[in-house]
Amino acid sequence: MSTPVVEFREVGLTLPGPPPATVLGPCGLTVRPGEYLAVTGPPGEGRSALVDLLGLLTAPTRGRYLLDGVDTTALTDRRRSALRGRRIGLLRTADLLMPDRTAAENAALALLYTADRGTRRPAERLAAAGEALARVGLAARAARPVRGLTPGERRRVALARALAADPVLLVCEEPSGGLAPQDAEHLLDLMDGLNADGLTVVLATGDGSVAARADRVVTVRGGVLRDLGWHGGGVWRGGPPAGRDGSPGGWSNASPDGWSNRWSDGWSDGWSEEWPEPEEEGWAEPDTLVDPAAWAEPDGWSGQTGRSGLVGWSAPGDRSGRSGRGPDEGPDAYEEEVGAR
Repeated sequence: MSTPVVEFREVGLTLPGPPPATVLGPCGLTVRPGEYLAVTGPPGEGRSALVDLLGLLTAPTRGRYLLDGVDTTALTDRRRSALRGRRIGLLRTADLLMPDRTAAENAALALLYTADRGTRRPAERLAAAGEALARVGLAARAARPVRGLTPGERRRVALARALAADPVLLVCEEPSGGLAPQDAEHLLDLMDGLNADGLTVVLATGDGSVAARADRVVTVRGGVLRDLGWHGGGVWRGGPPAGRDGSPGGWSNASPDGWSNRWSDGWSDGWSEEWPEPEEEGWAEPDTLVDPAAWAEPDGWSGQTGRSGLVGWSAPGDRSGRSGRGPDEGPDAYEEEVGAR
């Protein structure tokens, strides 16, 4: 089996404080060559911290991070920066380009941070930058100052800069943020193509439609990392899709951030739930569910489910048709509308 590009072994991050604050609890994560991984989750709950750890911008306070087989844990800041320059491409919403320099000069900046920067001549760095610009469709703009480019083109220059050193891992955070829809679609199509060519991509986003482009999704909530599994064709699945390891499929998920699931692997069909936290008590297990249209909690609550999620639920003995908007508006009945994500 090939060496993982990313391997977290109980990696965690705690800020010193006072008081100390754990922004990412101990977690394991493996990303293999050629994977396209989306990282989702609400802002301020650990998603950006995970991105910083993956990009070697922050060192973990516990655990070990192996990047392409190299244990980064004990590296000095200088060696960590050199490793990042050689093997990781970074793309974020802020372009951080020099407006008066050409597109090629901006893309070549990444090569100043690699271990061979002292042996590569400026002309060689510009040639490598030109190749990276061609990969993102900007070969004809290589000699143009960045100031004269459109926002979409500037973002693609930033992508070319991330690709110039031929990294093994591309780490992106909201790469299409702030762009016009057509420019965002173009950029994301380019990233799809890069992954199809074999580049390992990790994309952090709060946009479910962007996350749906990835092969696999993890989410970070309250500093806790959860793997939501593989998917294909916009339907999330709980194992590698058929063709990768012969798995027939599994859980499908209508939202990378939620638990709106439908079991559809050919063996059973019809159990679904919509609830953001798996700790909620009372959900029926799929192997105990008989009626695909209903489930029951142990304490007697019952509900109707469908493709759009939870349609309504009420306590036994309630008068039909009566519902409240919340538990505090009447204990006799409670109905909650949950739309499709």
